[in-house]
Amino acid sequence: MLKYAELKESPRKLISFTILTPDEFELLLPAFERVYLRKYPASQTNTGNERKRKAGAGRKGLWQSYGLHWYTRKAIPCSL
Repeated sequence: MLKYAELKESPRKLISFTILTPDEFELLLPAFERVYLRKYPASQTNTGNERKRKAGAGRKGLWQSYGLHWYTRKAIPCSL
């Protein structure tokens, strides 16, 4: 997944993805954050329902429960 922190370090990539210079993008970023939080509040799910738990809480996936990450799965042989 592409992250802003990575693009911020490489102005050429930021310009190629957004057609904005880093300074121009920094000016628009607060407005984007406000609109995003208004459209997707942390107190609601993606479907608009009220959350039963805090965002990020709840059941974890099988690999996360063992403390493994997605890249670890490729190294673990599994028999079918």
